[in-house]
Amino acid sequence: MKSALAGPRVLCGRRAVGQGALRQTAELPPLENGRPVDRWLSASGTNLFAAQPWAGGRPVFRADDREAFVRFDGKDDFLCVSGPRRRTRELTVFVLAAPRGNAGLFSGLFATAVAGKNDYVSGINLDQGPTTTKELSVLNVESAGSLGFRNLLQPGKNLAAVLPFENFHVFTVRSKVGAKGNELFLDSLKLGERERKDSTIGLDEVVIGGRIYSNDPVEPSNAQGSFHGDIAAVLVYERALSDAERTKVEQALLARAPALNALASGRSGHALETLKDAPIVQMLVPGFTVEELPVQLRNLTGVRYRHDGKLVALGYDGRIHLVTDTDGDGREDKSAVFWDKSVMRGPIGMAL
Repeated sequence: MKSALAGPRVLCGRRAVGQGALRQTAELPPLENGRPVDRWLSASGTNLFAAQPWAGGRPVFRADDREAFVRFDGKDDFLCVSGPRRRTRELTVFVLAAPRGNAGLFSGLFATAVAGKNDYVSGINLDQGPTTTKELSVLNVESAGSLGFRNLLQPGKNLAAVLPFENFHVFTVRSKVGAKGNELFLDSLKLGERERKDSTIGLDEVVIGGRIYSNDPVEPSNAQGSFHGDIAAVLVYERALSDAERTKVEQALLARAPALNALASGRSGHALETLKDAPIVQMLVPGFTVEELPVQLRNLTGVRYRHDGKLVALGYDGRIHLVTDTDGDGREDKSAVFWDKSVMRGPIGMAL
């Protein structure tokens, strides 16, 4: 991926062994599971790294033998890359992250800026908007040449339903000058776009897990809007990747999500596997046998035996069926409608 796509410039936090090897090469102490992160080193072959010198603002490293991520507390955690003057007219950013809350105040996943200036004026930012939300329902992309809050994630319009917090997703921002210059993708699904006027994006400073700005005329720009959640990877390309290139990166990152979700939830042990020639119903406790009845009924909400042994089936549409064993082999094989009046709407069970 690195050679085919000309390589990301900034961060790619993969596995615990990756950071371990990088820190060993840099002659840094090892990064242990559950400990604060002082530096997140780049796996792109450059000497860039994201750092947090203040102990109180350090996120926490979480890892197992398969995956790793950095957990931000949503209060004051962030990591920052500071470098020399750098400008680009095009940019593609990938963030593999699991939001776990949104307290508002433009909680940011990622931001860049010209040194000493606000991200939304001189760089680019991805955040969750100004107000508190109980689910992942707001994503705002602003940049130089594209000012002002705008929610590009609209459940019911460009997304089938509201997304709960907790799970890992791939957030992609592709930016270039034009009427649809700033584009936002979630798990490879395009959410929307907005105009970006003629401008360049500054990369002097990059904040991971926050924003960098100040609306106080006296106070210089500063890191704020701390992200509440986990970040496993950040990739930044200084060009607008093609759709084929973008999809390739997104699919590679999405493949990591199951293992990351397992790590974040604290689950351990062997993952469930699909059985070959699995039965129609798999009982997970001993003492049961499963056998298919030679009768077809659809959209049932309940099946129970009556006190006299008759099998009663209740449908979502309110119909009640009596199912009978006509040949005495111990398996019901014929059904007849017992009740079909339209007086029950959405029944959920039976008390026989």
